[in-house]
Amino acid sequence: MKIETNLNLVSQFRIELMGIAAISIFMMHSVQQELLVCNYILYKPFELWGTFGVDVFCLLSGIGIYFSLNKNNDLMIWAKRRLKRVYVPYIIIAIIFNASILNRSVYSWLLRLSTLQYWFAYNDVGWYVSFILLMYCISAFAFSKRNKEKELSPRLYFLIVIAVLINMLLDVYNHFFYERYVHFLHAFPAYILGILLGEKNNRGHNVKRESVLIAVGAAIGALVLRGILPALTLSLTGIYKLGSSFLFVSITSYLLDKVKKVKLLDKMGEVSLEFYLVHVYIIQCVKHYNATYLFQDYFIIWVLFFICSFAFAIIINKICKIIT
Repeated sequence: MKIETNLNLVSQFRIELMGIAAISIFMMHSVQQELLVCNYILYKPFELWGTFGVDVFCLLSGIGIYFSLNKNNDLMIWAKRRLKRVYVPYIIIAIIFNASILNRSVYSWLLRLSTLQYWFAYNDVGWYVSFILLMYCISAFAFSKRNKEKELSPRLYFLIVIAVLINMLLDVYNHFFYERYVHFLHAFPAYILGILLGEKNNRGHNVKRESVLIAVGAAIGALVLRGILPALTLSLTGIYKLGSSFLFVSITSYLLDKVKKVKLLDKMGEVSLEFYLVHVYIIQCVKHYNATYLFQDYFIIWVLFFICSFAFAIIINKICKIIT
């Protein structure tokens, strides 16, 4: 039996995959913040799905960045386009929702609008924007120095292994720091894996059986070891997420190729960044005004939460296209 990941399919369905990942993150946030009340049997699947959905988002971002950098010879033009795509919707959404919470200090406003709140104020609301802007800078610098004829894969494999080992060491020896920046430390290897898959696809390669089996073993092994090695719970969760995100995009892209195109997923993928930002900021407002009970008492409120987040994301996306 031939077991490998068809990277052409992953690249072809990248937008739809981002749409699925965005929905999974929405479901995870809903159950974690008690906006969607469900029993433990449903809670854990939603939480696990959303947990590696974050890594799927970062992995797919890595693939997209590889291709956009690979075909763009002018880094300044590339940087301007990327900044417009990420920062403009972020700044619009951040201003709207932060304005609804009136007791913000000037310092807090500046941190949030600059995206520096994650790095300096331990505020993980919208952390993905802080993360991806840093990754843009690192990626652009690395691509400007690389030899296009030389394959990146060996160095990328090495970088992923080092990132995983650093996760484990920090989990044991500096847990406070690790817990504070766990989003970045988990997302970084997933993003690098995306760069790796992008390069393999660009060179006409697929991911072979051995790599698929390693991903399966890593995901299952990490889940099992979490119960045995509690000191490494966070870093093992990171390994589980990394392996699961790769398997998810491999299997789901194959399934998407077998079914009729789903327009909802395509649209969700197109506005996935805006959808993510809108729903996390709505959650912050709900928590600030102690309105969680409305979701717990009326399921229709949660349904409206999803619909409004999606609709508002589409509107913001269209506004950004007009002004940029």
